[in-house]
Amino acid sequence: MNEKKHTYGSDPLRAPTIGDGDIIVYDEHGRDLDYTNGGPRLVVCYCSHWFRVVKHRFGGYSLLVKHGGGEESIPLTGRWEKLEGLEKLTTDERYLTLHMFHHIHREASRFARNAEAERWRRAIADKRIVRRKIRNQNGYKVGILPVVVEPQ
Repeated sequence: MNEKKHTYGSDPLRAPTIGDGDIIVYDEHGRDLDYTNGGPRLVVCYCSHWFRVVKHRFGGYSLLVKHGGGEESIPLTGRWEKLEGLEKLTTDERYLTLHMFHHIHREASRFARNAEAERWRRAIADKRIVRRKIRNQNGYKVGILPVVVEPQ
């Protein structure tokens, strides 16, 4: 069987943009992964995402992601030593690990956004929104009053 592998996952135009002075630590472009595991052959196309771990000029690391929806930058805060294990992985394992980091970040962001929206919905329903004029400025400060529990 003559199969042609996808090459558009490694097209340089699909790579995430790096900033001036940033150093690429890991560069993992999209790819086809072949899973056989004793059963029928299964090829999964991961060509849609390109991941780069970069070290910024003034310190700190970020995971840069480019996919069909655009580009994202995910700060890798905390101690970098926790990610030193990436160098011990094969390139396919590293790609899947970075894909997992991106997925976890996306789901955590969605969860936090939904929780904050629910907090504001409850505050609006309970009429706990407060608006204060900012002195000497053309603007307002908006906040949520705490829930008052009346003693019984």
